[in-house]
Amino acid sequence: VTGCYVGFCLGGDRTGAVGVGATLQSGIKRLDGYSRVGFDLNSDNEIYATVNWARVTSNNQPNPGAQKSGITVQCSNPYVPASIMTACAANSITSFKLGTDDAMLPNIHVNTSRRQLRAVLGADGKLNLGGTTWRYDAYYERGEEISDIRVRNILVSPRYNNAINAVVLNGQIVCADATARANGCQPLNIIGGAAPSASTLAYLEPSSGPFQHTYQTQDAASIAINGEPFSLWAGPVSMAFGGEYRREFYRVNADPYGSGTSSTNVYNAAYPADPVISTAGNNWFAGNYHDGNGKYDVKEGFVETNIPFLDSVAFGKANLNVAGRVTDYSTSGTVYTWKIGGTWETPLEGVRLRAVTSSDVRAPNLSELFAAPVTTTLPSFTNPFTTPPTTLTVLQNVVGNTALKPEVARNIEVGIVLSQPDWAPGFSASLDYYRIKLTNGISSLTADQIVTFCKSGIGQTCGAFNFSPPGGVTPYVNVQQFNLASIFTEGFDLEASYQFGLEDLGVPGHFLVHGLATNVGTFLT
Repeated sequence: VTGCYVGFCLGGDRTGAVGVGATLQSGIKRLDGYSRVGFDLNSDNEIYATVNWARVTSNNQPNPGAQKSGITVQCSNPYVPASIMTACAANSITSFKLGTDDAMLPNIHVNTSRRQLRAVLGADGKLNLGGTTWRYDAYYERGEEISDIRVRNILVSPRYNNAINAVVLNGQIVCADATARANGCQPLNIIGGAAPSASTLAYLEPSSGPFQHTYQTQDAASIAINGEPFSLWAGPVSMAFGGEYRREFYRVNADPYGSGTSSTNVYNAAYPADPVISTAGNNWFAGNYHDGNGKYDVKEGFVETNIPFLDSVAFGKANLNVAGRVTDYSTSGTVYTWKIGGTWETPLEGVRLRAVTSSDVRAPNLSELFAAPVTTTLPSFTNPFTTPPTTLTVLQNVVGNTALKPEVARNIEVGIVLSQPDWAPGFSASLDYYRIKLTNGISSLTADQIVTFCKSGIGQTCGAFNFSPPGGVTPYVNVQQFNLASIFTEGFDLEASYQFGLEDLGVPGHFLVHGLATNVGTFLT
């Protein structure tokens, strides 16, 4: 005879709906502020400052319970029904395996708070140097973000393991382990019956749950200058150049139950020492945040020019656009990117051709490089190395990878544009062919993929997990980002519009119809 809790039932199927009580949409509160002040040095030049401040809080409830599989229950456990004890004796066994959703436990609550402060000091305007007007835009930016995550109603797994191992001592049901009893262990009935007592819940799910505090900063400085220093036979040559610098830093502090103890992370009143809790961390059922920190800086320089080389009544107008950028990352070295493109306004009324090709990069961000480990419990994880395959509980550790390199993409686009010719006033259309090939794509495998690939003979993934670690350590799978992906795609983009005034119909206003379409011929990942 068992009961139902928050939509889950113990002891077999009732009519409860799995997941009742889980949040469909997080509760969110936002507060934002913005201010700007500017001072005109003269009619062409300004200095300015802006400040942004924001705070966002949210809360939600994941699925109730805490699913566990492969639990060993002793036949002598006083919570085991008499019929099962009789079956144990008849079959000469002393223990059996059990899986449970732990439906009697309260819903998990996740509360987050994020605060952001951003300040910018800049200047923009134009100057006349050597007969050429140069426009400039320069700024320095400082940004700070503080994030706090607090989780309530989460199991401390080592305490749970001791609480479910019950015995009868002096006529009372107690935890079997004397050390656990001396440190407050209260027994838990996972087979069915009454809901856990307040003292049992206080032992299993202390009021101070998983906690993560993140402090992140960004400093950036930039200057960009553009002008038209000279002219050719087809028109003025425009040029832009400049430089940028960016530094990003983050530091994460977590609770000692999740992160483990260290010289900077020690037990305290909120997280007291307990002999059953591992000093290496990963003691929570979920939300095992870890300490971490990382930083990198980027230095960039760029130049771009637009060169008109054709201006003829017979042959139309044409220009060439060329750009280059050199970027030095403190983590992955120097990369070069470039772009070459052009347009041709043909002698045909309203018809323009365009083409561009470029090499582009995306560098790994702070999270991909230095993410502090986050550990999640994966119950009922399939172990394909046994015959037949079995299930077990593993810890999934999501960690950063400082060896990541930038992603590289090569892009090609060719198109034709028809823009309101005299023979079709109000009509515009464009057709573009695109081809994109990305290599060294940053991506990650799931825990299941890592294990499955190892089983199928891909040895590179075999070192990322251990189902039988020494010293009683819980089996684990490490999930990281790698430069392991590639993407190739090509296709066509079509855009068209038609517009006309309604005055001729005696109706005020304007009519416009606009359409977009894409044909993806190939997409391979």
